[in-house]
Amino acid sequence: MWKSLLLLPALLRMASASTIAPFTLDLSQLGGPATMAGTTVVSGANFPFGMVTADNGSLLYSQSTPTTAAGLNYGSGPAIGSVWSAPKMADGSFGTPTKIIDNIPGAITNLRTLADGTILVDSGSGTEGDVILHSGRQSSGTVNFTYPAGSWEHAKGMSLVQSNADGSSTIYFIVGSQTDQAASVGTISTSGWCHRR
Repeated sequence: MWKSLLLLPALLRMASASTIAPFTLDLSQLGGPATMAGTTVVSGANFPFGMVTADNGSLLYSQSTPTTAAGLNYGSGPAIGSVWSAPKMADGSFGTPTKIIDNIPGAITNLRTLADGTILVDSGSGTEGDVILHSGRQSSGTVNFTYPAGSWEHAKGMSLVQSNADGSSTIYFIVGSQTDQAASVGTISTSGWCHRR
């Protein structure tokens, strides 16, 4: 018999011209007490995308605040992002979250961490996207993706970070395609800088 604890950040609050009441999660049907249990870890988060645990056990997640009444438009609308940390407590629960990175341009769509604790923030999808490296709460680099004009399908950005034996990291990106049913002919250009070795 195995037992697991399902941790769910709950109560996604939709930001728009008129405030919509947060929803609640019914965790009572997760398979019975012998298999799963659920608890709300964070409530009141605004458009949270991406979640990862830091090496100290704290829970990192993002929030994005739309800058127009249209909201995030499936994760790629204009917004200002931030990264929050909920500290791991001695009893295994998580404490009150605090903002650790602020004023990130664009909606945040994912978070990852490197072995040295650097936080990777994926801020955008669709026609452009950026992955920003933060070390010691300071920006230490960025990778920029610029897509051709027009629509581009399934551009989801950073999807996996793999630590290598030599101490480096490999970051995998999903860049999608121009259409669903034909080969892509456009070129996605990249640029960036990094202060890390």
